[in-house]
Amino acid sequence: METISQYSDNVRYQLAQQQLDQMFMKWITQDKVQLFVNKLIEEVHDPTSNILSPPPPIFINKMSTPVSPSDKKSGASSLLGKIGRTPPKSPSGNIKYHTLVNPVFEPMENKEEEKDLASCTLKQKQLTKDMTKKHTVPKFYYEEGRPLEEEIVKINNEEISNVFGDLQEVTKEEFLPITEKVFKFPKFLNSLLFKRLDTKSAGKVSYTDFMDAWNAEYERIEVSKRIFKILAKPGEKYIHYEDFKPMLKELLDTHPGLNFLQATPEFQDRYADTVVMRIFFTIDRNDDGRISYRDLKQSNFIKTLFYVDEEEDINKIRDYFSYEHFYVLYCRFWELDNDHDFMIDKEDFSRYEGYALSRKTMDKIFEQIPRKFKSDNPEKMLYDDFVWFMLCEEDKTTKRSLQYWFDIIDLDSNGIITPHEMEFFYEEQVQRLQSLNHEPILFNDLLCQMNDMISPKDEANFTFEELWERRDNVGIFFNCLCNLNKLISYETRDLFALKHQTNENPDYSEWDLFAKSEYERLAMEEENPEDSDVIDTMDNMDNMDAGGDGSEDYT
Repeated sequence: METISQYSDNVRYQLAQQQLDQMFMKWITQDKVQLFVNKLIEEVHDPTSNILSPPPPIFINKMSTPVSPSDKKSGASSLLGKIGRTPPKSPSGNIKYHTLVNPVFEPMENKEEEKDLASCTLKQKQLTKDMTKKHTVPKFYYEEGRPLEEEIVKINNEEISNVFGDLQEVTKEEFLPITEKVFKFPKFLNSLLFKRLDTKSAGKVSYTDFMDAWNAEYERIEVSKRIFKILAKPGEKYIHYEDFKPMLKELLDTHPGLNFLQATPEFQDRYADTVVMRIFFTIDRNDDGRISYRDLKQSNFIKTLFYVDEEEDINKIRDYFSYEHFYVLYCRFWELDNDHDFMIDKEDFSRYEGYALSRKTMDKIFEQIPRKFKSDNPEKMLYDDFVWFMLCEEDKTTKRSLQYWFDIIDLDSNGIITPHEMEFFYEEQVQRLQSLNHEPILFNDLLCQMNDMISPKDEANFTFEELWERRDNVGIFFNCLCNLNKLISYETRDLFALKHQTNENPDYSEWDLFAKSEYERLAMEEENPEDSDVIDTMDNMDNMDAGGDGSEDYT
């Protein structure tokens, strides 16, 4: 039976859920709704209360239609006939208030009964009033943001007064204290914020214009929402690819760790492109080219911006902004792109890591099974596509990379990796190992190892959720099926060296460790080009000994 939960990853489902949540918040915070909910809670706690008690007689009188005295009896009996049975008596058992359960109001002849009933009604109103005072739920949803505490408002006003003083207008440099202390922004966002407020492009912002914008748009929202509004275009609900470019231009112009790039504008552009690609790889969960405020808030991006603002060494910020990480990505692509047209075909791509990937794996990637290429040419991969692949290849512990490789192996797209699908990929690995005079592991033995490592509920059948639970070992799972070099490295691994590497950098991800070692290798090759040529020659000879140029199809 299909359930709604199976559509939870669908974009339309998430948008609908977000809209329903917003509508519910608006509804639940209304005063009348709070009163109604509190009354229900009180009646549940009070065992003598009757939740199904009828409304007061005055209300019944207004809602009912008058009947003549002669028709009272017949009208009541016909109504009861329609219902089919006699209405239940009140739990109190007090017969003199029987008119409360009668759908049609009948005036009371006894004045004492009317007084008693009126007294009961007044008591009920007083009880409702007391419940409202006692159980009122404080308002917790504000569409435009929660009002600030008076103390914070006072501090902000003092900072604004200190900046403007007797001035009617301030320049970008004079505006910096407001950016830091009032907006609570990183310093390098000062120029971006100032340009957004300087609607007349006059190079100055007036006190009146600033206060109008501050009170209307920014004062009552949290810092992350303010940054989102500054990054996105005015009125937009999403941040798109090009929206990050102004921020990165300011970063490249002002950050001391990136000053050396000012002499090479083309590398500034490549660095900025790579940072944006990494941002979307991590935050854009739907891979639709746009980032919502919810996506941004749930990520570590805002926190990382403040870290960038405080740290002068850009390479210490391993998330998104590291220049060394950009250098590794760019150099790897440049090595494969022989004609330097910023596109690589399958033949170029096959040389990745010395022909490490199997032909079947490359076929799936160029069939765009795990992800659609950004290139207009389906047979060519752009730098954007390569960055995405490399981040998935070198760190398979993230949810995004796991989905990438799961889609490659799951041939029938049924959400389960079966032994048949695993063997389809592993048989090529066996042929390649034999051509290198390596004794391959039998598939049944490999399958037993994977079962022990992942512990699936259904033996030898692996779901995405089960692999995600064992994500520390999931790289071994996919490397054995797709990457020959990493399969051999796993068989000949040095456990002591691996443990030392982990202890030395305990907070490093697999991507961080790879980028660190690869940058050191590339830097060494640049310093000693002759040694690099010798190493490349030896690698080529090894490939020739393994059987030609290493690119032949073993299937």
